[in-house]
Amino acid sequence: MQDTIPSRLFLTVAVLSVGVAIACADNGPTVGGGHAPVAGLTRVESNDTGVTAPPPGPTTPGSFHGSVLGQAPAGSGPDTLGNAERLANVRVTAYPRTESTTDTLGVGPAAASVLTDATGAFQMPTLPGGEYVITFNPQAPEDTKYRGAWSIATIHDHSNDYPWLILLLRK
Repeated sequence: MQDTIPSRLFLTVAVLSVGVAIACADNGPTVGGGHAPVAGLTRVESNDTGVTAPPPGPTTPGSFHGSVLGQAPAGSGPDTLGNAERLANVRVTAYPRTESTTDTLGVGPAAASVLTDATGAFQMPTLPGGEYVITFNPQAPEDTKYRGAWSIATIHDHSNDYPWLILLLRK
């Protein structure tokens, strides 16, 4: 097989995605003195697959989209994006962030929530600009196989330019 730049890039992205998901396997700070809505979820890196820093100045409305994948089962070959299961019916919920301390993660009520489609894809509606806590909760029967995850993201007018790629770890 001929080695091409796209195939090497694909493998690099796959390895980095798995590494980020595993390296960030912690529950992080508490939420407003309690643990909901991130209780029991694994923190994953935020940011889309491109480089889209928030614009300077006032925040602007925006949205984001992407795919939720499940870690490949043991014995299925290399843990790559090609082997990852596309997870349908994962609930993706955005909560506006209300506090910015290192040990407390304050959030407001859910601003938006969608389910991934049969291919694991999702598209959030347009939200007011600002920081959000985003949760990824697999629904039955995948909730018995995969751990949910959460991340922090800044929504702005370019946050939908590139897709997110979220990898949920097996339990």
